[in-house]
Amino acid sequence: MIKKKATCIKGNHDRILLKYLKNKKKIKFLASKYGNSIYKNLENLEEKHIEYLKSLPRTLSISINKKKILIAHGSPWKSNFYFYKNNKSRWKKKIMRYNKDIFILGHTHHPMKVILDDKKIILNPGSVGQPRDNSQKACWLLLNVKTMSFKFMKTFYNKKKLISQIRKYDPNNKRLLKYFI
Repeated sequence: MIKKKATCIKGNHDRILLKYLKNKKKIKFLASKYGNSIYKNLENLEEKHIEYLKSLPRTLSISINKKKILIAHGSPWKSNFYFYKNNKSRWKKKIMRYNKDIFILGHTHHPMKVILDDKKIILNPGSVGQPRDNSQKACWLLLNVKTMSFKFMKTFYNKKKLISQIRKYDPNNKRLLKYFI
């Protein structure tokens, strides 16, 4: 992402890694809760990568073709907020306060499209790494900025290779394996 100069935001696992770097005593707790990827990241990331992660914003506001777009990992107000269609009572009033047309949110790993009061569109592209919609395909969102139209996409990937990698690097992570077996 650094070489491509991609526009990115900070996700929850980026924050978890940075939290560990502030308090190295928490690594066993974090690995037990989120998996061994933290060890792999520490092994592979250089200081420039850590600085890049630190520099990423929690949210990002952009305008394209007179549409105001907000991008956040969970919600505009909390990175770990789970935005689901069936819990609108927890978030509708809050989201309506934002002067934005389109919200692109993640964290749930479920593709989602919600249109509120014919004014606001909430999109979740799903997940490339851990799809949780039972499709077992990488889920992503294609946004055509000229027409402001979007399409949910699904891509096959080598599931056997991924399962093998999980078993090799994170053999006790049953929570992660359940999405692929």
